[in-house]
Amino acid sequence: MNKLFLILAGTLLGFGIFFLVDFLDDSSKEPEEKFIPDKKLKRELAYLEYALDSLHEFMGNPIYGEWLYHNREVEQNVFRYLDSDPKGPTNERSRIYLQPLGEFDSLETGVLKLTAEYLTIFYNIPVEILEPLSTDLIPDGMRRQHQDYEQVNSEYILDDILVPRLPDNAVSYLAFTNYDLFPNDSYNFVFGQANLGKRVGVYSTARFGNPAESKEAYQLFLSRTLKVAAHELGHMFSITHCVRYKCVMNGSNNMEESDAKPHFLCPEDLMKVCHHLNIDMNERFLDLSKFWQRNGFPENERFCLESISLLKRYAARDGVNRDDF
Repeated sequence: MNKLFLILAGTLLGFGIFFLVDFLDDSSKEPEEKFIPDKKLKRELAYLEYALDSLHEFMGNPIYGEWLYHNREVEQNVFRYLDSDPKGPTNERSRIYLQPLGEFDSLETGVLKLTAEYLTIFYNIPVEILEPLSTDLIPDGMRRQHQDYEQVNSEYILDDILVPRLPDNAVSYLAFTNYDLFPNDSYNFVFGQANLGKRVGVYSTARFGNPAESKEAYQLFLSRTLKVAAHELGHMFSITHCVRYKCVMNGSNNMEESDAKPHFLCPEDLMKVCHHLNIDMNERFLDLSKFWQRNGFPENERFCLESISLLKRYAARDGVNRDDF
């Protein structure tokens, strides 16, 4: 059985984020049969890419220091993805839970509430914030002082705190903490770590800046939190890094690269999410535009409204109806 394990990590070279996947027993894997995509899905993807072309950029050639320069990744075929029974909600598991771990001030608590609201719209799945758990649950042997940060062990959080408390109806159970994280002594730090098979993950906001410093610092803290939460839940739904477009699912090798990527899904990943999770694209864009408007991100609001306009314009011009696909 394949084992999938994900780590977002700070490397010894600096502020790094990487996606580590360990696949076992590939030598015994049967050769894949030739895959023939559904014609209706092919037409829909072509329509999406054509309609939204002006709003999305293709990835350029990577340069030294960027994620794709140091990590050889291949494009995840949208048709194979949809045909592969990707992870997602079921009748029994239909809710995302956010688990605060530690003490949060009023600004951090507010950001967590906005994150729950955002993820509900982004993935069309109800998100619930649970009562905070104390970091007293983490023993001294699973803590360390490293550089300027008090750190807690992310693997202990996953296996000993989250897994035993996994709600019966959870599609994902994600802890958020303002403590810095480390999985073992080989790492300086990690931004987050998740075990996809066990449906649990933990992410840290310790290096996202101080939201109380200024209005700009608050907006940056919120932007980073929303971006990493949406990205990591994408992985929880079996979506790998996007290598074709500039997209929220791009891998990032440092905070600067992460800040530069958009909050939005490219046409290919948009199609994966909307088909897999049964989301109406126009309604999703409209709800996202209202979220961005309420929270002071006018460029993101315009992006969503322009997406709706383009989808409707090309649908009317070409006589396209979603029911035709």
